Amino acid sequence: MSAPPTAADFDQNFSMVGASAGLRRVWELATPDLPSEVEPFSFVSAALLRHVAQALRLSPGQTLADLGCGRGGPGLWLAREAGVSLVGVDFSPVAIDQATRRAALFGATATARFIVGDLTSTSLPDAHADAAVSIDAFHFAADLAAAAAEARRILRPGGRLVLTNWQPKVRDDARLPRRLRIGWQRLLRVAG
Repeated sequence: MSAPPTAADFDQNFSMVGASAGLRRVWELATPDLPSEVEPFSFVSAALLRHVAQALRLSPGQTLADLGCGRGGPGLWLAREAGVSLVGVDFSPVAIDQATRRAALFGATATARFIVGDLTSTSLPDAHADAAVSIDAFHFAADLAAAAAEARRILRPGGRLVLTNWQPKVRDDARLPRRLRIGWQRLLRVAG
C-alpha cells in the first residue's frame, strides 16, 4: 500500500492552487454552476453539494465539522446554505490559513473557524458536531479505522457523517491504489 500524503505534500499543493488562475479556469469549465467562491480542491459539483446538504439534514444553529476541509470552500458553502456554524479541520497549515481568510467570501467570519488537526485526532471535544462531512479527503487518512472512530467520537448522538470519495468503476480494481478501494460500510460499522 502506498503511504498516505503528508501535510507537507498538501501544503505545497495548496500553496500552488491558491495562485493558479489556470486551475480556477478548469474548475469553471468543469463545474460552471458551482459558485465561484467555493473553489474546491476536488471536482465537486453544485449538484453533489446540494445532495450532501440534503443528506446532512442540518438545521439553523447547529454545528458542522468539515474533516479534511482543505481551503474550506465546500464546508463554508454547506454551512452558509444551512445557517449553521462550521469548524474545519485539516492537517495542512497552509490550507487552514487559506480557509480562514476565505471565510469572509461566505460572510462566515463570525460563524466559521478552522484548526490544524488530523483526521485521526481532530482535537475537537466529544459530541461536538451535529454533522460531519468530508469531501474527497477521508481516504487520505493514515489509519482509516482510527479516522472513522474519530468522526464518530466528535458527532453528537444521532449525528450524521457524509463522505464523498473517489470510487473505482470496478470494485477492487487492482490497478488502483488500495487506499481507493475502501469498503466504507464495513469500515464505518467496525469503527463504532
